[in-house]
This record gives sequence, C-alpha cells and structure tokens, in this order.
Amino acid sequence: MHSSLISILFAGTISIVVSGCGTKQQSIDTIEQTKHAEHRTAIRLGSAGGHTAYLDSDDNLRYICLYSDEEQCGYYTDEKHDYTEGRPDEEAVIFSESGYYPPISPSASGIQCGKGSLFGWLAIFPVEPFAIADYTAKHPRVCNSRFAGLESTQMAPRIMFGLLTFMTPLLTGGTMHTEKFDREAFFDAVYNSNLESYRTPLLETIRQRHLRGGIDTLYLDPDDVEDDLEDKYDALLSDRSKKSALLILDARNKDLLAAVVFTQDQNLSPVAGVSEQIRRILSEIAGKDMAELTYDDVLAYIPPKVPLPTIPPAKKLIKDEFETQAEFDERVREAIRARELHLKALQRDYSLAVYERNSY
Repeated sequence: MHSSLISILFAGTISIVVSGCGTKQQSIDTIEQTKHAEHRTAIRLGSAGGHTAYLDSDDNLRYICLYSDEEQCGYYTDEKHDYTEGRPDEEAVIFSESGYYPPISPSASGIQCGKGSLFGWLAIFPVEPFAIADYTAKHPRVCNSRFAGLESTQMAPRIMFGLLTFMTPLLTGGTMHTEKFDREAFFDAVYNSNLESYRTPLLETIRQRHLRGGIDTLYLDPDDVEDDLEDKYDALLSDRSKKSALLILDARNKDLLAAVVFTQDQNLSPVAGVSEQIRRILSEIAGKDMAELTYDDVLAYIPPKVPLPTIPPAKKLIKDEFETQAEFDERVREAIRARELHLKALQRDYSLAVYERNSY
C-alpha cells in the first residue's frame, strides 16, 4: 500500500507563527523575536498630522500631546525641547494611523551645518557668502536633531575653491558640513520606544474615550519600584501639563502594562484633574511603608496581561489508497481554509481582550 503524508502549516497573525518541519510550534523566544521583527518592519513614515509623542535620548516615551498646537498641552519647555542651544533632551515625534512623522522634514537634504567659510582668505570680507558664519545656528532644528545625519564633509568644494584661493578653504572651512534626514535613525528610535507595539489600541482609546489634553507615562522597574512611584507622585503634584490618561510601562522592555484613563476633568491641571482612579493607585501605594513595597504590590493594581492564545496543532492528512490525488488535494485545501478561519477567530478574540485590558 502506497500512501503519502502531508503536514498542513498555517501562519497566524496574532504574533504567533507556526513553522518548520512537522507540527512543532516555535518557542516563546522565537515568537518574541518574530513579534519584534514585525514591529520594526511595520514602522513607516506617516502624515504630518497626528498626536505628538516626546522621546528622550534613551527612546523612552515621556509624554503625548493630543493638541495640534503642542504649547496648549503645557508640557513643552525651551530647556528640554528647544534646538537653538544644542541637541534637546526630548524630541517630538508625530504618530497617527498612517505611521510616524519626524520633527524635521523627511525630505531634508543638503542642509548646511557647522561653522566656517568655504571661500578661504576671502572670509576677511564681513559679508555673505564670504564671511565665516555659524550655519548650525541658522538651521538648528536639523543640525541639532539626532534624526539628521552627515551627508557631506564638503571636501570637494573646499578643494575647488582652494584652487582659486591658495587652498585656504581647508583652514577656513572649519566644521562646515551638510546633513540630511536619517531615516534609519528615526525608525530605530521609534522601534526602541516600543510605541509601535501599542500604537493602534492607543489611538483607538484616544478616539473612543474622546481624550483631550495629554497623556503622561510612568515606567516601573521591578528593582526600584519605590523610587519610581515616589518620583511620579511628586511630579504629579508639581507638573502643570494637561493629562487625561497615564500609561504604565515596564521599564525593562517598555511594554505597556496598563492605560489608566482619568474619568474627570480631563483638560484641567493634574492637581485638579487626577481622578480617584489614579489617586487610588498612586496614593495608596506611595503611602505604604516603602521598605515593604514590592513589584507585586504594584502589579496588583494593574490588570494582568492577556495570555497568548493556544495554537491548535496542525492536522496530518494521509492520502487514502482509494482516494484520487484531486480529492486529496481538495481535502487539504478545505483543511487549510478551516484552520485559517479558526486562527482569525483567535486573533479577533485576542485583539478584543487586549483592547479591553489596555482601556482599564
């Protein structure tokens, strides 16, 4: 009796992938790697309209302004966000359903930065374009942004003008160079912030809950929960930026643990607008004996993560000796369709559970 064996494998779309030989399910580590790879490849440039996310130099999300005019949120300060004195502590990234938009134009190219003159000894004339000038001060937003990168050291024009000015541009050129938008640096920062992993449900929450003002963040480190909570509690009392919600994030991997929506006075200052929801979470914890506070104490206030659904094992179909090849092929196709529908149902249930949990 001759028979043939086929193993049906199907890729799901809920951060779970089944692959390889036979029906072996990938390990959790492989699933996580696949999930992160999907998040990285999903990052794309979007429109200039959307919500403003402030990322610090470590790519931590510090605040989200929901107004088109970021000054209305009361979070922007020259000390942290101005480009004129050098690279700012935080840079603003626009995010929306279409993707992400950088603080400088994606088409920025050939932007003159640095200080000097390409005209050699002619720089003694105190008029443009001959005089030595600080071009970074003229184009601070590009020249001081970490999302801009070196385009040219301008060695060619230094030599070209040098042939006419006794090579003096090699001296007067100083630090002159041109920069352009660095797409990879921008995408890396967005990816490292992990914002892409919860961008879609966050946008849904903002829209469905009609959030206004801004969204604050709290990073919790399991080894330093006491300081994290004390610092945030003090900041809530002194910070005057608008807040309608708080994102609680895991400091280890930047995963979103919970999204706490303030139910009252979303557009007021934190002192007046923080609802009983966040008062209960932060006030009670901060009021405890900090020597006894553990990571589990904090997690007790946060809804548990939604577990990944279990992928059913792939079916093994064996061709019957009295079955034609066409009949067997049709049976295989039908089994694939049934498995696809089942995986899509799992995806819908999982996505709904995650949305409800993050809307806590």
